[in-house]
Amino acid sequence: LPESFVRRGCKFRPLPNDLGEGFQAPHGGGFRVADVFGLPLAVGAAGGHNVTASVIVDSWLGVFVQAPFSASTLVSVLVTLPGGGESRPCRRSWGAGGRLKQCSHDRLRIPATGTLTMSFRTSGFGNTAGVLDPPSCVPVRVDLEIS
Repeated sequence: LPESFVRRGCKFRPLPNDLGEGFQAPHGGGFRVADVFGLPLAVGAAGGHNVTASVIVDSWLGVFVQAPFSASTLVSVLVTLPGGGESRPCRRSWGAGGRLKQCSHDRLRIPATGTLTMSFRTSGFGNTAGVLDPPSCVPVRVDLEIS
C-alpha cells in the first residue's frame, strides 16, 4: 500500500523509521519516546515495521510496549542489538482487564556502537478468509529511553 493511503486509514501517527528524526533526548545523548503510534495492519502482517536508532557502546535501553490483543491476535516486538546482531524478543505480561498485551526490556546494556533495530509485527488480525477487518491499524503505546 502507498504510504499516503496507509496514513489516512489510521488516526494515530505512524511509527517512526528512525528515532534520530525527532526523538533525541533534550540532554543531547540518547533517545526518549512516550507516545501512541499506529501500526497499519497491512504493514505489520507483510513483514513488519522496523524502528532504528544509532547507539553507542555501553548505552542502556529501557522499553515498554503496550498493544491491544485478543485470543487470536498478536503484536510482537523483537529488539536486535548492534555488534553481533543478537535478537531479543520482548518479555510479555498480561495487561489490565486482559485487553492489552505489554512487553518490556528493563535496563538492557547495549554491547557495541551501531544500529539498534526494533521490529514490530502483527499476526492473527482478520477474519477466517484472511481479509483484514477494521480497524486498519493497531494503536501501539511505546515508552522508550536510550541513555
